[in-house]
Amino acid sequence: MAILLPTVWLTLLFVLYIYQKQFNKELELLPAEEQIGIIMTHPMVGESIQHKLVDTFDASHSIVLIASERCNYCASEIEELLIENKTTQLPIIVGVVDDEKEAGAKSKYKQYEEAVTLTEIEEETLVELNIHQYPTLLLVDDKGIVLEESGWNRALFLHYEKLKGGERYVE
Repeated sequence: MAILLPTVWLTLLFVLYIYQKQFNKELELLPAEEQIGIIMTHPMVGESIQHKLVDTFDASHSIVLIASERCNYCASEIEELLIENKTTQLPIIVGVVDDEKEAGAKSKYKQYEEAVTLTEIEEETLVELNIHQYPTLLLVDDKGIVLEESGWNRALFLHYEKLKGGERYVE
């Protein structure tokens, strides 16, 4: 019994030492304090989409919404976008990818044709631009350069207001 107690204590200390070394190695894998504030952005932010998604942009800023015929949330996102856009009056371009490819099928987005500009997009273009989720919203300048990418329309309006030098209340 006299030998058992020191053996258990030495074993516990050895295990604690091993865990301490493993913990220190894992801490070294964490980013440095200077890197913690880095915000990841989509790779197409800063890139031009002119002649890829849309040929011309008439206004100084536009919103491009990329939707799919199979997307269940895209129609409601267009409706929310139209309501949210009443104050800023930015042109809205809806790029629709028909991933079901039914011949002669009418797009479910035709009902918004008077309020937005509809355009068709090929799936290959979206793969090239690294867009894999719907809806994807883009804030674009008059040269077709993507200023902001989001899946939420209010984030685009916040970014737009910051560009204009103002703030906007978002619920």
